[in-house]
Amino acid sequence: MADNDMKTIWDETNTIISTQKMLKCYTQKQDQIDSLIPLLYERHGSLDVAVTKAAEILQASISTFESASQRLLNRYSDDLKARPDIQKFIHSCMCACTANLSWR
Repeated sequence: MADNDMKTIWDETNTIISTQKMLKCYTQKQDQIDSLIPLLYERHGSLDVAVTKAAEILQASISTFESASQRLLNRYSDDLKARPDIQKFIHSCMCACTANLSWR
């Protein structure tokens, strides 16, 4: 991907999906020692802080995703050929993330 905002959207999609998955594993009490929550627990020494940090990572990724999407759409607002493809790309990434998200 040559466009930085498209790459950002792709990267944040992966972060959102991964973080959601790890939070879900935690809430289902699945024992995964190589997951985000145990790693954050090791770093911060508190389960509450680990879950809070994971939620902050998720929220930051959503915000970054939304900002990059808006910049990309604004940049191509007059390009009637590219804009529908960009909208499809953004929508597809959002759909990949929708397991536990409600987009604004």
